[in-house]
Amino acid sequence: MAMRTCILVTLFLLPSVKPALAVWPDLDQNQMQEAVQYGKKFKNYDNDAFLKEWTVALQRDSDKVGVYTKFNLLAMAARDAAKESRDLRPEEIEAVLGEAENKLAFKLVLYGNSPEFTKRFHAVLQYNDAYIQPIHKLNAPGEPFGWWPMAPSIFRAFCSYEFPLNEIDPNAEVALIIINPEGGERELFLDLSKMR
Repeated sequence: MAMRTCILVTLFLLPSVKPALAVWPDLDQNQMQEAVQYGKKFKNYDNDAFLKEWTVALQRDSDKVGVYTKFNLLAMAARDAAKESRDLRPEEIEAVLGEAENKLAFKLVLYGNSPEFTKRFHAVLQYNDAYIQPIHKLNAPGEPFGWWPMAPSIFRAFCSYEFPLNEIDPNAEVALIIINPEGGERELFLDLSKMR
């Protein structure tokens, strides 16, 4: 039975946000404040709307890839704090930024026909003529997702890959290549100049 694979990656942003110049590898005080204000302002948005700037759709109404940057991670932390009616503490800001130091992270949601379908998946980042290997990867097992009469079971797995940001121009276009050793690969093009 051929495996059906969809790639969905979660990214973060909002519809009415001014365009960014590029992924910001280091946030200055103004950019940190902008991220915190973004999180507070849009605290009631769902993840799809909140992370729109950092999301690239692969196919209409289904596959997506999400990029995690210092800006959107800090915005998410500020959003979560705002939902608790509080501000982020300085040590929380420091922890979020420290965890994201020199990383460009991708989160994928993959769909297949067995719980172990992502077990041997891999991803590389193509930048110019180089293929960059992840410094961290996690391919979680799939969980049952929905049920349709007379159709095979579908499983959804969350995978994450982190790449060293110091090897990439934060204003560049890159391709995330998802490799399925059982056959096939998907190439997702991302314009980092349109994300913060």
